[in-house]
Amino acid sequence: MLKTKTKKKKYKKGYIICIIIISILLISNIYLMYNYKNLDKEDKVIEEVLFTKTEDKYNNEKKYYATISYKKFKTLYKSNQITTIAVIDNTSNTHEKFKELVNKMAYYKSTKIHLLELNKLSRKNEIEFYDLDERLPSLESNYIITISNNKIISITTFENTDLNKVIEGLGE
Repeated sequence: MLKTKTKKKKYKKGYIICIIIISILLISNIYLMYNYKNLDKEDKVIEEVLFTKTEDKYNNEKKYYATISYKKFKTLYKSNQITTIAVIDNTSNTHEKFKELVNKMAYYKSTKIHLLELNKLSRKNEIEFYDLDERLPSLESNYIITISNNKIISITTFENTDLNKVIEGLGE
């Protein structure tokens, strides 16, 4: 008789422990679902630049290119459309001049240019970016790539000493 009573007590303790664990997991799942729903409700800032010919004069203060994240870059890389992306690294000493060049190219050539800043990428995304093509790791910063269908079609590099000449030539 004693053996059956102790088994029932062990089973009761086991049931109680299982109920406590299940209730803790249920409460944590409800909490995580609530937080996840609140994240989706946050306003997401999406920068959209319209690229149309304009009769206005060039304005140094206005941005004629669009800055993109790596996630947007990946979607553009996989798409069938031909896309021009300026790749810049803010550690170079000519990054401001290169941004000015990209801005003028977007304005004067009425080209839709996206700007990808490598210093804002995570280490994982930066490695993934350089693995896209064997030519990318050998390049220095500040270059323009043209992409389509998971391929880099062209890479345009600029000599840092000639950036001023190219910028002046665009305004003519």
